Amino acid sequence: MQENYQTIKKPGKKPKAKISLLTLLANTKTADARRLLKKYGQTDAKDYNDLALKLAELYQSSSEKVAIEKEFAEMHPHKALILRNLVPKPLPIEEKANFTQEETDNLHRQFIGKDGYSNCSGNSNLSNACGCGSHFDGNNPTTKEPMHQIKDWIGPTILVFVMGTMAYIILSLNKANNK
Repeated sequence: MQENYQTIKKPGKKPKAKISLLTLLANTKTADARRLLKKYGQTDAKDYNDLALKLAELYQSSSEKVAIEKEFAEMHPHKALILRNLVPKPLPIEEKANFTQEETDNLHRQFIGKDGYSNCSGNSNLSNACGCGSHFDGNNPTTKEPMHQIKDWIGPTILVFVMGTMAYIILSLNKANNK
């Protein structure tokens, strides 16, 4: 049986209250928090609780949430500790690929084509997979019929079928358990 932390009390001690980031900033960086309110045209706070509430209102009503979050991070009293211990790891840099001239020519022929036209230049002899060729208008270029086919509906149909089956099973199990 799992016990709640509130039920395990030592005699004479209150459980510690959880504090939010804004409460922490209001209590430890009061001057910076008041400057932030002033910067965004908010009224000054009466006490620590009011300061935390006004910081929350500022964040909630602002359209510049990212800028305010950055300012909160700059004000954080444990910023140096966090940055010292959680330094972002640099991404590994992959070495530049060294292709021979023959490999480069093969790739060139594969992607550009023998006649020097890319697949996106409207050359009808090559694949038009990217869809940016001059003759691409959303229809099949040979039949002028829309490209929507049965295979476009298979995925959504299966999804609806599976969800319906799951709902039926769940309802059947609930009905059996309630009897």
